Amino acid sequence: MYVAGAMEDTVTQLEVDRGSRMEKHLNARTLLWVSLAAFFLTGAFTVWIGPNSAFQLQKRVETAAQTALTGGGFDWVSATAQGQKVALEGVAPSEEVKAAARAAVRTFPGVTTIADSQVEVGPLARPFAFSALKENGAVSLEGVAPSRSALNAIESAGRALFADQMTNRLTLATGAPKDVNWQLAAIQAIEAVALLDRGSAQLADTNLVINGIAPSEEVAKQIAEKMARPVGGVTASSEVIGPTEWLARVDGGKLSYSGKVGSGDARRALQLAAGRDAKLDDQSYVSPVGGWQPRAIAAMPHLMKFQRGEIAVQGNTFRISGAAPGSIIAFLKEDMAGITDGYTVMYAVKETSPAIAEIGSKDVALGDDKREACQSALTRVMASNDIVFGSGNATITRQSGAVLDKLVSITRQCDGLQIEIQGHTDNTGKKAANQRLSQQRAQAVRTYFEAHGVDEKLLTAKGYGSSTPMASNRTEKGRAQNRRIEFKVTGGENN
Repeated sequence: MYVAGAMEDTVTQLEVDRGSRMEKHLNARTLLWVSLAAFFLTGAFTVWIGPNSAFQLQKRVETAAQTALTGGGFDWVSATAQGQKVALEGVAPSEEVKAAARAAVRTFPGVTTIADSQVEVGPLARPFAFSALKENGAVSLEGVAPSRSALNAIESAGRALFADQMTNRLTLATGAPKDVNWQLAAIQAIEAVALLDRGSAQLADTNLVINGIAPSEEVAKQIAEKMARPVGGVTASSEVIGPTEWLARVDGGKLSYSGKVGSGDARRALQLAAGRDAKLDDQSYVSPVGGWQPRAIAAMPHLMKFQRGEIAVQGNTFRISGAAPGSIIAFLKEDMAGITDGYTVMYAVKETSPAIAEIGSKDVALGDDKREACQSALTRVMASNDIVFGSGNATITRQSGAVLDKLVSITRQCDGLQIEIQGHTDNTGKKAANQRLSQQRAQAVRTYFEAHGVDEKLLTAKGYGSSTPMASNRTEKGRAQNRRIEFKVTGGENN
């Protein structure tokens, strides 16, 4: 029994030893495979993100390309690398600038291919502006976008809210403000306009204004709260009112009134203010109202010159919106500022560009010689038009509004060029007085241009008195020709 037990112990010990050796063998094999796997994974990881990896090379190519673009002043374009291939996206101010951006990226030796199919050419826009106008349940988008992807995103946001009730007139342009996400700001503007019964969003450079009529005071408050927390890096404000007391609308020369008026006499006075030939649909009715009617009567002749527009009265707010030439807007604001009645006037008016028959469809910002094109356009407009002043003073009369609209439109396209505004008189009176008057009149034109968005650094005003007549001072006709404003276009901003 003792021997048998010993043999059993020996066999058991052998089995234990064999199991131990097998376990050690398996552990060794496992360790070998784990080590090999770690080796290959480490190698693969090194190949992927190591200092000489394809991933790191792509990052270096993209960083170098973007640095080259930024350093060269090409802030309108972005670069994305796929391996050693660089894709460019943006809006270039010209084909020459587009080519220069490509050349800047080429300076990095790691770049093998440049794809610039996403780079389009667009004009410089100043201000860089976008608007969304809602009327009768439909919205129209106008203005500019800084890239094709941004334009498409803005349009998609509008379609999602308005479907087929949206018109898109957005175009591509350069000049977008830095540190502003134009796409986010424009989409926020569209979302705010969608809450209005009618109204608009005006985004210009870094400022967004929502203006309109909300279906309720609660909605107006909601929009104001949203604008207190704008997105995209812009500043924003809300000038939204609730349901209207009285509304006047003009579109294509057709005028309509609705809401309450204070009396039959007030109703007739509003009809006369629109003009006897106005095509009027009067749906207003007599009921007690506030004291806004004299203001409406003063505004109505200006509203009739709008391409489209509205006057809405709600509470103590008098809101004017629409689209009109710059001079009409200026004269309207002058008249509204001269009335004291306790009403707050809100404006949501877009300035429209005038037709300039004197130069046809020619865009003075284009052409081989921009300075010559600008000079020619200004001279041709002034050859058949006059800027008229009050007798013996430097006050520009309102009959000059149409020609001023044309001149401002041309001057904006002459961006970067210095323009001297010259004042001239006839030889009637004392020489010193003529010199002073010519300077004052030239300055009055400069002030008007500056007020309408022309860069003041590009404008100078100089009076020449009677020293440079263009006709004989012996006749009234000749003296009239000598009393004039002229424009002289010189070189660039630093010339």
